[in-house]
Amino acid sequence: MMRRLGVVWLLALVGLANPVHASTISGQIEVKVADESSAARAPAVTEAVDALLIQLTGRDGVVDLPVAAGIREQASRYLQGYSYRHGSAPGVTEPDASAEQTWLNARFDVSALRDRLVRRGVEVWPERRPRVLLWMAIERGAERRFSDPQTDAQWHQTLQDEAAKRGVQLLLPLLDLEDRQALQPADVAAGFAQPIQAASVRYAPDRIVSVRLNDGRGERMTSRWTLMSDEAVQQRWRITDANLDATVQQSVRQLVEPLRRDLAFLPDLFASGRLQIAVTGIDGLSTHDRIRERLASVAGVERVTTLAVDGDRVRFGLAITTPAEAVREAIERDNRLLADGEQYRWQSGR
Repeated sequence: MMRRLGVVWLLALVGLANPVHASTISGQIEVKVADESSAARAPAVTEAVDALLIQLTGRDGVVDLPVAAGIREQASRYLQGYSYRHGSAPGVTEPDASAEQTWLNARFDVSALRDRLVRRGVEVWPERRPRVLLWMAIERGAERRFSDPQTDAQWHQTLQDEAAKRGVQLLLPLLDLEDRQALQPADVAAGFAQPIQAASVRYAPDRIVSVRLNDGRGERMTSRWTLMSDEAVQQRWRITDANLDATVQQSVRQLVEPLRRDLAFLPDLFASGRLQIAVTGIDGLSTHDRIRERLASVAGVERVTTLAVDGDRVRFGLAITTPAEAVREAIERDNRLLADGEQYRWQSGR
């Protein structure tokens, strides 16, 4: 059973790491361009690199910093390739032929841009984008329901697009039988943290946001938002009598700021050592992510990567800046990771 469980959440890990799921920032940005001339391309490349800087940092104001001005002046240095597309705006399912535009798809060197920002003291997101799980309950008259992928597609897409602009991956629950047994629309509408947190464990998000939306089909609506970690409520806010775009923009700004405080950081650019360790006793994604966070917080550890999963045993690769022996000694001081020969065992009961 444990081996089968390991396979299940390994597949989940693979899914989260797959570019289709946009778990990392790809460096590809699409912007509108007047035509395919070099004169029109230059300002479009500048616009695209600004958008990518916001994705890398989650910070709208990064484009006003001196380092951003320097990057714009040398934008072609970071440009790895580009192509053109003729058609409607991304995400438009029923395009109007009269609204077709020319689009520039630019691909930049993300690693070089991250390094440039970090060397100037600008905090960036981890390489894996922050994941926020969204639970939405919609009230219309006496009806209270979970948001629906078809009926409420515009809400979902607008929220996901706005979060993606700031480098945040917005996840939507499956709302399958397991979700509906664990959680009711009334729990989400009231912002009850405990059942929402419990139902969210299977998705292993970095943060959770619940939304109660009143009259979701009207032009203007009222919404109540709760942002939480897996342990505590972090923030609540309310937006009254606003349209969809204003509600989404204000709410995404509200949730990104505490995320930046908690997760954006200055990575050590000089990490050169490598260390592999194996940990047993890992029974799912939630435990896996908790261990990764603990390992990443160890002094001298710059980055943690999952290398292999075998039942309840996971092998991690650590990029380190201090001697391996010092890192091992620091890990062994963690009372949840018990040294067991050449590997460690996770102590879930402590």
